[in-house]
Amino acid sequence: MRGERVALAGKEYELLVNLASDPARVFSKDVLLREVWGFRSHGRTRTLDSHASRLRRKLALDE
Repeated sequence: MRGERVALAGKEYELLVNLASDPARVFSKDVLLREVWGFRSHGRTRTLDSHASRLRRKLALDE
């Protein structure tokens, strides 16, 4: 998989860009929901969890 293109949905890409902007930083859910989705108050949402899970699967290296 290395060197191959990976098709990402818009929010998956935005999430990746945010996380890659500071690889040593631990981002809170609140921060990511605000920066990627523009949520002011997220309440109970699985949006971030769903997108992060799909992003991990897409970026996983085949062993």
